[in-house]
Amino acid sequence: MKDYIQVTLPASKTSVGLDVDESLHVIKLYNTRLLDHGIKCGYKLIRFQGYTLTKKSDIITALIQWNNKFQNETLYPGDCKEFIYEFEITNTNTNTNTKTNTQ
Repeated sequence: MKDYIQVTLPASKTSVGLDVDESLHVIKLYNTRLLDHGIKCGYKLIRFQGYTLTKKSDIITALIQWNNKFQNETLYPGDCKEFIYEFEITNTNTNTNTKTNTQ
């Protein structure tokens, strides 16, 4: 069984707050709020803005479609745009025995 975590944060005009590799695993976090929610490097970004991601360029596609949607909708005072991330949690607690060489 896989575990998932969804995080909703205020949108930034300059960054999505993280970098991912080609397989969509987080390699660097820029937004400390993601850390506050327990997101770690190695977790896989599987959905962004409601769009299922299959490759890294899908993040840009999701941003464009999301931005086009908001251009047609009026925001009321106090409303803010949000980024919605969904991550697949990678279990880093593997039970592997490490042997040390003591020659």
